[in-house]
Amino acid sequence: MNKKSMFALLSTIIIGSFLIVNYEQANGYEMTYRMTYGNFAIVWDTNELGTNSYINWTFRSFSNQVGVKVQIMDSYDFWRYNVKLGDYGIMVSDGLELQDSGIFDIPYTSKWYVVFSISDIDALNIRTDVFVKVDFITESRTKMILGLSIGLPLSILTVSSIIFIAMFKRKKK
Repeated sequence: MNKKSMFALLSTIIIGSFLIVNYEQANGYEMTYRMTYGNFAIVWDTNELGTNSYINWTFRSFSNQVGVKVQIMDSYDFWRYNVKLGDYGIMVSDGLELQDSGIFDIPYTSKWYVVFSISDIDALNIRTDVFVKVDFITESRTKMILGLSIGLPLSILTVSSIIFIAMFKRKKK
């Protein structure tokens, strides 16, 4: 085996192992809701999300008068919010903006909810369409570690074998 083919094989193995380890899963939701004061739109993923996940959210109000409040809640806070026990969750947009976006890093494992609402009493008689987009993204660090723990030794073993075979062939000549 000549140097060019050995380099090509080695490059393919190394690049292939990095392609295996860079893994990301996303569940995205997009919708336009018609909203007034007191209404809310809820977006959630059916899976629990852990610390290797984040939520990418965005909204746009089509009214030039009505801002949208965005809160992110775990299952327990959402239950308390839903049964009107108070205003819970983590506010990521205060309701003053007509459009906003952000990234929320998941701090612990739970089912997570993104709540878009109009809470400005001055918007009581104003109806607006609100476009929302939410992506629940999980980076698989476990697969990355597994890929490195398998891919790297496998690459080293393959390269060592190629070098050994090349040296063995040279000695035969």
